[in-house]
Amino acid sequence: AAIEQALSSSGTRAFKIHDATSIPELLDEVVLHGRLGLMRQSATRFLQKAMEREHLRPIEYATGRHVYHLKAKLLYSVINQPDSQNRREKSDREIKLRLMQLDYVLDHPDRKFLESGSAKVEFFHSNLRLPMTTLPRRGDQIPSHSRFFPDRMPIAVTEKRGDFPFVSFAFVDEGQRSLSSLERWLEQHDALLHTLPNLEVVYVADSPRNFDGAEHQFLRRFSNSHVKIRGHLLEYDYPLWSMKYRRATP
Repeated sequence: AAIEQALSSSGTRAFKIHDATSIPELLDEVVLHGRLGLMRQSATRFLQKAMEREHLRPIEYATGRHVYHLKAKLLYSVINQPDSQNRREKSDREIKLRLMQLDYVLDHPDRKFLESGSAKVEFFHSNLRLPMTTLPRRGDQIPSHSRFFPDRMPIAVTEKRGDFPFVSFAFVDEGQRSLSSLERWLEQHDALLHTLPNLEVVYVADSPRNFDGAEHQFLRRFSNSHVKIRGHLLEYDYPLWSMKYRRATP
């Protein structure tokens, strides 16, 4: 992998974190999807070396646990994004959202995810020939001045021979008390979801609290549609997310 080559050139070895995934393979996913990593496996030596080379920046929380921010320009250069906004420090809520997005991607190793906004535009507009006006965007109404797929939520594609690809859209709820974010997301994606013939929406959360409400909100907009929604529960122990406890580790 390109990430593995970059790590080797900087003197960082790869360490296995479980039977199927090496550190470079995991970092491929982190750089492309999550950009922030919560290392639950025993990768102490790897983390130490990465911190010594300033590839990672540890952030400590009240529980004595750490979140590691992947900020090295070298690794982002591998995917031609050396000045990516993802190298900048994020808020607590944004960190948890990125971790949950990454965990969702890692929960589905057999799926092909569209890795960036440009990859999503290429798939839907160039490959499927959908008009740019159907794509969710933020900014000027003129397509060339818009930022498409601004939410960065995971989208997986399963190619089907002789048929339209199956597209799975994930909306990740990082702990919202209301469903207003889901409502805005559905509004942004309304045209696209109504255009595609073969798809699903996955409501991803670390608590089932809003599952029923999310389904109700979804059915208000798509009650007569072929689009279906299902829930995906991330059963991981995320750290305590509060700025009052957060501090950077020297």
